[in-house]
This record gives sequence, C-alpha cells and structure tokens, in this order.
Amino acid sequence: MKINVSGIENYDTMSAEEKVAALEAYEYEDYKSSFDKASHDLAESKKQLKAFQDQQKSGDSELDALKAQIADLKREKLLADLTAQYTALGYDADLAKSTAEAFADGDTAAVIANQKTFNETREKALKAELLKQTPRPGRGGTGEPGASTTKADIMAIKDTIARQEAIAAHPELFINT
Repeated sequence: MKINVSGIENYDTMSAEEKVAALEAYEYEDYKSSFDKASHDLAESKKQLKAFQDQQKSGDSELDALKAQIADLKREKLLADLTAQYTALGYDADLAKSTAEAFADGDTAAVIANQKTFNETREKALKAELLKQTPRPGRGGTGEPGASTTKADIMAIKDTIARQEAIAAHPELFINT
C-alpha cells in the first residue's frame, strides 16, 4: 500500500531524515482494510439473506403444492360422491359424471341440461316398459278397446293350439271352474 505524501507539507524539499521523521509522525487511517472488512461483511450478509429467501421460497412452494394437492383431492372426493348419488338416481355413468363435474364447477346450465336429458331418457324407458306390460287383446275378441276376452270366446276357438295359447294367456278365466 502506498502512502499519499501530498498531505505532508514541504515533503519534496525535506531531507531524508526529515522525511523519515515526518512519515513516522504521520497518522493515517487504513481505509483499505476497513473497506475490505466492510465489503466482506456485506457479502456474508447478502449470502445469508439469499439463503434465507431461497429457503422461504422453497417452503412457500412446498406449501402451495400441498394446498393444490389438498384442493385436488377434495374435488376428486366431491366428484366421486356426486357421481355415486346421480348414478343411484338412475343416471347412466357418463351423464352422472358430467352432471357431477358441472355441479362442482357451478355450471347450473349444464346441470339443468343434463337433468332434462335424464328426464327424457327416463320417460322413453318408462313408456317402453308400459308398452311391454300392456296386455294384448285375445284372439276371437272384437278388437275394440275395452272389449275383454271371455271363457266362452276362448272355448269357441276351433284351432287346438291357438285355444291352448289363449288359455295360457288368460289363466284367470279357468281357475275354480
């Protein structure tokens, strides 16, 4: 390290012994070492701060990841519960899942549209079932609505096989006779 001699008066005109005595008496502060120490301390503090911030960020990201995972699990459970409930009501699996998702998302229009689809499908199925259960008019009947087959009508059938079929179709007419 060099000493700045411009602060010593008449240094250029002094003799060697005077220069040595002036330099010995000269008090200077070691700015470089103070600056180096302060720079080192500042760098250490920055490292510690960065490490702390990184740790905090990783903790925050882990917390955010856990919160997202919990939210996903809650949604999956809600969807499973709603799908099971809609399936129990008679919805087919795809429509039940779609309705559950719409309900969970708050999409009321989709829920109502799915209910309408379910009602239409259910109504068609009920009509088909009722048509299957509707009794057919017997042979030999008049074919008019409200006309019923009697025991005498069945017994009047000449074809033996057709008569046996009519008896099988109307066993209530032949009980206790």
